[in-house]
Amino acid sequence: MPSAPHRQTFRRRLAAAGLSVALATALTASAQPVEDALPLTEPEARGAELARVLMQAIDFRGYLVRELSGPEFAAAHALDAQPGWEARLQAAATAEVDAQAPLLELKAGRLFAMKFTTRELDAVNAFLKQPGGQALLAYAAGAASGQAPPAPSGQARSEVDAFLATPEGASFRAKAEHLDDLADQLKEEVMDTLTAGVVRRFEESAQP
Repeated sequence: MPSAPHRQTFRRRLAAAGLSVALATALTASAQPVEDALPLTEPEARGAELARVLMQAIDFRGYLVRELSGPEFAAAHALDAQPGWEARLQAAATAEVDAQAPLLELKAGRLFAMKFTTRELDAVNAFLKQPGGQALLAYAAGAASGQAPPAPSGQARSEVDAFLATPEGASFRAKAEHLDDLADQLKEEVMDTLTAGVVRRFEESAQP
């Protein structure tokens, strides 16, 4: 069961990644379940596109590797009793996160598709390719890493304000302010997807 600080950290990253109110005041090695192999619907494909952009912007890969190779994870799975466990566990976590990246995007995309409409996702994906959207992603990346970057200003700020004033931008922002349940669900699904593979890779690394 993740601790309260870990849940809060994850939620802060998802808040930044989800372009929630924080953005306005600041926005396959493991076995896959059968349903994960099914083709994506149009909304899910749009959600996966958004997930890919956000995960790259906030270095979600680095966050997951740290979570899966840290002392708490090692202790919970009795991996820290083996010599040289730190380097081996980090290598195992990195390999598993990289191998499962497409599946993680798919899972996040499906959750986004449950929360947002296709029009909202299309609008956000298009906006994030513009200078204002890129500035917003840079802000989100800094906020997610615990820094205090300056909010978008000038032309970038005008573009952000213009997007948030559109029907799709306004509705996306309003929904994104309430992402706690989605963040918890994504956290659980991501860790369930990765844990067994990380442990397996770690154990295999000890074999001659």
